[in-house]
Amino acid sequence: MPVLLSFGALLFLLSGHWRPVEPSDSLIVRLVAEKGNRFLVSQDGFAENAVYQTTPRPRFGANLKRFGSFLGSDLTVGRAESAWFRAVPEVSLQVAGYPNGFGCELYIEAQTASGAIHRIRISEDNPGETWQIRTVSLTGGGMASRFRIVAIDASTRPGGWVGFSQPFQLREDTQEHLRELALIALTAAAALVALLFPGLWLRHLSSKTGRPPLAFLWIPVPGFLGLAMVGLLCWIGPPALSVRRISQLFLVPLFACALYHSLRFPITGYTTKVERRILLVILLLSSLSIAKVTYSLGPVGELYGGMISRTFEVGGRGDSRVPYHVIQLVASRSRPHGPVASTLFGGWGFSSRPPLVSLAASPLVLAIPVRVPTIMPGQPWALFDPEGFSAYRIVMIVIACCSLTAAFGVAGLFLDEQWAFLAFLVTATTPFVIHETYFTWPKLEAAWFVLLASYLIVRGRFLLAGLLWGIGYLCHPLVLLAAPALLAIVFLSESKRLPPALSAFGKVYAWGWRAIALFPGVGLGIAIWFLVNRHSFQQTVFLEYVRLADGRELTLANWLQSRRNSLANTLLPLNLFLLHSGHRSVNSVSGPSPSIVHFYFQYWNTLPFGIGITYLYFFLKTMYVALFQARAWLLLVFVAPFAVFSVYWGFTSTGLLPEGLQPWVLGLLVFSVVMWHKIAPIQQAFSAGCSIALLLRGIETLLMLILPAIWTNQKFVMQRFMLSDGIALIAMALSAGWLYGLTFRHGLWLSGLPQSGAEGAALDGAKFGTGGGLSLRRKTGSGGHMPAEFVGRQCRGKPGV
Repeated sequence: MPVLLSFGALLFLLSGHWRPVEPSDSLIVRLVAEKGNRFLVSQDGFAENAVYQTTPRPRFGANLKRFGSFLGSDLTVGRAESAWFRAVPEVSLQVAGYPNGFGCELYIEAQTASGAIHRIRISEDNPGETWQIRTVSLTGGGMASRFRIVAIDASTRPGGWVGFSQPFQLREDTQEHLRELALIALTAAAALVALLFPGLWLRHLSSKTGRPPLAFLWIPVPGFLGLAMVGLLCWIGPPALSVRRISQLFLVPLFACALYHSLRFPITGYTTKVERRILLVILLLSSLSIAKVTYSLGPVGELYGGMISRTFEVGGRGDSRVPYHVIQLVASRSRPHGPVASTLFGGWGFSSRPPLVSLAASPLVLAIPVRVPTIMPGQPWALFDPEGFSAYRIVMIVIACCSLTAAFGVAGLFLDEQWAFLAFLVTATTPFVIHETYFTWPKLEAAWFVLLASYLIVRGRFLLAGLLWGIGYLCHPLVLLAAPALLAIVFLSESKRLPPALSAFGKVYAWGWRAIALFPGVGLGIAIWFLVNRHSFQQTVFLEYVRLADGRELTLANWLQSRRNSLANTLLPLNLFLLHSGHRSVNSVSGPSPSIVHFYFQYWNTLPFGIGITYLYFFLKTMYVALFQARAWLLLVFVAPFAVFSVYWGFTSTGLLPEGLQPWVLGLLVFSVVMWHKIAPIQQAFSAGCSIALLLRGIETLLMLILPAIWTNQKFVMQRFMLSDGIALIAMALSAGWLYGLTFRHGLWLSGLPQSGAEGAALDGAKFGTGGGLSLRRKTGSGGHMPAEFVGRQCRGKPGV
């Protein structure tokens, strides 16, 4: 597999030389009216190309005729009717403006052979100042014999205009789709190699030089930071070198070395069997998420639906495309606070979200001949678009999947290798975590560095932990909200190390200095970002969230009500679905969404569904055990920080999970498996049931990925993307089947293993009635097969950081 991925990474760099990534108008088959060539038979208040002046002319379908009702202002009104066309099973047209609401309508009148006419709405949302493709089925309500297009503008308010094109069909181009699917696979291979090879090379080098092997949780870090440095060099590099040339100067030797190294040194020589399984899980988890974003169907009312920057969710949260704006600045070498940045970031500003993850994605996106625009990404959706958005999304997915190795490393502080692997599997297959991998914002990467900082705190490396905390801040400011948990970990981990005879004052003094040692590193990250932005530092908006009350007037009653709703929607199953499904955050920006969309929104916003509703009972049982076996860790590291965050967050009240609790969720999942390990010796039936629940969670995840789209569109595939949609569905099913099957088998296998006598006796004596701490393992990675070349070193000393 390493050889195949390395070879694919090299092909990725060569792919642009085969043929540039370009949309093809040859896919368009224009429909001809029944009588004559005239398209519109009535166009009062409509004119050709009469759209808002900032609406860009699409490159795809440039020869289509387009009409609109924006005749110099929003005050004009009118009606347009097309000629009658012979019916086809599906018809497409390009739509702009605000056809859904605002006093405007755009629909198809389909006439059956009996003469009956029924209306079919063309757009469930408002494309705004972009041209988007909408495909409509004419088979509903009886097979139509002919159809026509009707557009109505009865609005004089701002946004009261609509635009549409002549109808056409999209021809399926199997060869082009296969090429685009190949580009998707090659991009994923390149991202995996660029992220993982530098760390694996350092692991191999340390094993050859007699040093302790690099701990496995650090494997993706060198590649990530190296890519970020190259991305920064692309941005500020010499004008004589293009961004593409700089990217290739780094990636070509990297991929060539990766291919040589994989041929020369088998990966089995410097990794354990469990570590290789983790790499395989990362590959399959990436495949699952990439298949999801390759699937052409999304829920009706999906934000930016039909565009390359589609979010795969309803609601007004467009954060998934914000990191792409940084890539746009890098590609054009525009100033971070110049006119291009002001247009892209709007009122938020460049400084509101640090760009480290975007910089890391930039070299891979810009290494192939894509044309990244300097305008908002409103081009029509394609499998692999010429604007580089698909490449950006794939790279972001791979980075997010690689970041989950931190869960394995943190679990290894408390568990042996096999149980730590189970903790990694439970974390990686959690529905909320999977949703975060394909919703491409950098919060999961920020959580990655919080977990790395936690690992270093437990290992006693406080200054380095603070530095990793600061790097996490350069991914996303949410890491600052992890301060209470990190300080609690300092207190709890040092309690095990300080001499029992030390006075109370001495203990407080020692804890204080260790806690203070964290802040120079994170302070350095904040200072760097402040100096970069100087007079344009705009993060004060994050301080305002504590004063908000979910869009209502700020009164004490409204403030308390919003916090109660947040807690209930986050912690109580079905509370969001039953009581708050009308909230703006869980509905399309164009109007109410179907109930099935509301239901599956819970997997992103609420804890019971986010961790898997089938796993909820077993998760709660582990928390109950923690109340007696690790009370201090539960209360100080998880309950108290959650309470602080629930007070802080007031922008919305539909659930706290996606708003900044990513580190909390990852840590809580690992913690639950640590508690499972405590239960396993005396309740094997619980372990078996827990494994079955994790298997059933795979069904939940698959339904979360595809059911809202299939249900609301009433079809499994789009006609134009039949091949790619079929492949995406198969890939999701196979990847999920393997991932959840492995989690089930591994959990079941561990539940049947006998525990050591001392540990079992201790648990029998405790009976879950006493205790308040966790035992820390002084060695990590002790389980499983260890390569012979560093078994000796593993026994002589603890592995390196």
